Formats: sequence, structure tokens, C-alpha cells
Amino acid sequence: MIYVSIKELYLLKRMTKHQKYSLITLVLISCVFVFIPVYKSILIPIICLVFTYSLLRGVFSLQENYFMHSMSKSPIDKCILSFDDGPSEYTLEVLKVLKKHEIGALFFVIGKQLESFPELKTILLKEGHLLGNHSYSHATNFAFKSTKSIVLDLEKTERLLGADSHKLFRTPIGISNPNIARAVRKLGLKSIAWDLRSFDTRSTNSKTLVNSMLKKLQGNSLVLLHDNLKNSAENLDLFIVKSKAKGVKFTNSDELKALFYE
Repeated sequence: MIYVSIKELYLLKRMTKHQKYSLITLVLISCVFVFIPVYKSILIPIICLVFTYSLLRGVFSLQENYFMHSMSKSPIDKCILSFDDGPSEYTLEVLKVLKKHEIGALFFVIGKQLESFPELKTILLKEGHLLGNHSYSHATNFAFKSTKSIVLDLEKTERLLGADSHKLFRTPIGISNPNIARAVRKLGLKSIAWDLRSFDTRSTNSKTLVNSMLKKLQGNSLVLLHDNLKNSAENLDLFIVKSKAKGVKFTNSDELKALFYE
């Protein structure tokens, strides 16, 4: 489970947290064997447990920046809305809400869905939103694929995005690991996470969902929603209205493009 890239050991500041913690773990274990071997049966399991805990946090929390850096906050004092798993038959309703409130958003599209709703790509772009890569098929085993397989998967969606790609990426299910990180670096993608996850896929009550989100909302939150749910538009409209009532502002299309255009 411990992985250290020899090529990157020469420059510590370029190492990921995973590589740094792996190196520290190896050094600590070596020190135990050399200097205090009498306690190795106690200390080594403790060191390995601490490393495993940090590793699991890194796998399941993009905000830890453990395997790769991910943006998880808006860089300006305005919230950024992002949508996963579309486009879908409900995306147009979501777009109507965004247009009404003059908000520009990030849409992390699944390649297969983009093929199913090709006309929505044109509409999304025309209305000033940005498209990101959310894999080609959102496979449940995405995190278990080899680096080569992940690269091939992401390249499919990049080809569908074509010249409209901003090289933005959000990993399926929010999981990261060394293979995903290597694929992201190889393709020159920028990982985008979030600091406010709506969990809208688990809720059917818009009022309850929005009230829960508002408790965690900050002025520069990067919000994760979905545009493939029957109540996506209803959730979104209520969230925007209540957030604005609290004084929260959202990025418009021009601000969003200024943040992510190279």
C-alpha cells in the first residue's frame, strides 16, 4: 500500500502527501528496527495504523489533497455551483433556474450521457456554463482501474468535449488514489472537489435538503449538486433563494470564465 515515486524524491516540495507520508512511515519503521527493536511489536503496528488512517482519509476526501491537489473552495468571495452526472432529461429545468438567477455553473458531464443528449452541450455552452470531465461511464469500479484504463476512459470524454474542454475533472464518487492522480497529471487535468456536498441523491424533500445545506454554506463555498434528478430544479431554486436571503452571492458566467479560462 506504500507507494513512493523515486523520480520525485529529489524535490520534496513536489511530493504529494501520499509520497511524503509513505516516506515518513518507512523512515519511522527503519528507526524502530535500528534504535528500539525491543518495542517493534508495539510501535510498528501503531505507525502502520496511523499511516492507514491517513491513507483512507486521502482516498475518500479530495479536500485532503492527499494524492493530487483539488480545488475545494471558490477563489473569490462568491459561491460556485457545480453539477455532476448529467446531462439528463432534467438538465433543461436546471438551466432555467440558473438563467432566472443569472448564475454560471460548472457541469461535470459523463461521456455516455453527453452522447445521449448531444444538443444539451450546445445549450450549456451558449448559456455561459463550463463543462468538466466526470469520466465516460461513471463505472462503479472506476477507482480500481489501472492508470492506463483511467486515461483511456477520460480521453473519451475529453474528445467529446473537444475544444470546449477546460481540462476540469471531478472523480466519480469522490474517490482518489495514485492511479487516478497519475491519469489526471498525464492528461493535464485540474481536479475540482467541493466543500459543500448536498447529498441530493439521498433526499426527496427539498426543504429538508436545503436547510441542511444552509447550515454548512459559506460565502466562498464550492457546492456539489446533481442535474439528473427529478427534483434537481426544485432543490436548486429553493437553495438559491434561501442563500441569497442570507446575503450569499453566486458567480455569474463571466466571473466563472475568468476563474477557469487559461
